[in-house]
Amino acid sequence: ASGEYPIDLKYRKIGDTTERVFTAKLGYGSRGVNSGSQVSGSVPAYGPGEYELIAADDICPGTVDPFGARCTIKVEPKPSAWFTSSGLSYNKSSNMAQTGNDGAWQLASVCEGTTTPGAFELGLSGSGPWRLEYRVDFWLWSNAHSGDPRYVDRSNTHTAVAMQQSTLKAECCEPGLYRYTLTAVSDERYQRLQRLEPSHADTLPGETKGLTVVEHRVTRSPQAELRAYLPDGTPMDMSSSRGAFGWSRQSAIKHCLAPGQSRSEGGAQTWANVRDRLPVFRVEFEKDGVAPFDAWIEVFPASGPSEVVAIRNIEGYSQAIALPEHIASQIGRYHMRLVRTRDARGCEHNYVDPSEVGLGRPDKGGKAIAGGIEIEYIEAPSARPASSSPASNPSRSVCVGDILAFDLR
Repeated sequence: ASGEYPIDLKYRKIGDTTERVFTAKLGYGSRGVNSGSQVSGSVPAYGPGEYELIAADDICPGTVDPFGARCTIKVEPKPSAWFTSSGLSYNKSSNMAQTGNDGAWQLASVCEGTTTPGAFELGLSGSGPWRLEYRVDFWLWSNAHSGDPRYVDRSNTHTAVAMQQSTLKAECCEPGLYRYTLTAVSDERYQRLQRLEPSHADTLPGETKGLTVVEHRVTRSPQAELRAYLPDGTPMDMSSSRGAFGWSRQSAIKHCLAPGQSRSEGGAQTWANVRDRLPVFRVEFEKDGVAPFDAWIEVFPASGPSEVVAIRNIEGYSQAIALPEHIASQIGRYHMRLVRTRDARGCEHNYVDPSEVGLGRPDKGGKAIAGGIEIEYIEAPSARPASSSPASNPSRSVCVGDILAFDLR
């Protein structure tokens, strides 16, 4: 503007139905610079739209250049980010209720160790690419206060770059509850991170616009162990023996068989009588699993290849192991170890490197079999009259001076 300061301005917003006329002053006391007869400065705008200058006066009425009388104000919205409802389900019984919310949107639960944990789809507004900041709160599967922020086990903040179609991959390293919170976002226009308000969208479960907090649960794989008991239920092993790959070798459990009691020496009836007095082996599951369970156990006989015994539909948390008779009834040492377990949710746990299953006894040459239970059936010692001894003939009397010979086994 040119003229004598202060200069009074009048302007209007085109399209304003109220036909309101705004006024402002340029010069001393205004947000501008005065240089001789030239005055420059700014006037307030009242929202986005097109404005038109309609009058400019100092001590005299002035004129307005029609070619520079209009300007347009545009406001670029701040960027925003949220989780979409794709792949999510609303769980009103979530432990997030402990924080005063009715529930939470959750990604489908996955098993521990899965290679496909799933991902959260993101909604984005603004001018990409976007930079996201998000926080992951984690509660261990054993945490009795899972979901309560006061008892979180671990909390980490991460950043990621997102395009128009982006996802956030879920974590699955440890079993437990993961809570993801979008905390800030920036884009090409707003390069400084803009804070996002935490929103669980619990008031309208059918809508997720603005949803910034979601959950994901990683289910613990079924944990089991092998145990050995006497027929009366007394534990034979000093401590439980998990089948975890890489465990050190344990001392063998020894059990004596009287002569003729092994399946190879005695008859079927004899073995049937003996079998009820042999050790009982059981696979026992931890209580946090969901029945029915399946278990696979590898058995190494004294000689020959190993066999994998499958026990399916275990309804409880403990199940006796029915070993193949040709393995369990022989004199000698054999070994058994857990290979794999599975529960009703389909979650599996591998105790042994799958590439080493079925390769025969790996303990030859001094290498121990990792984990499991080792048992040795030992034939009890016995003494029998030698065939050349007078004692071998019951009808013959033994005289003083006779030499009695016995075969010891």
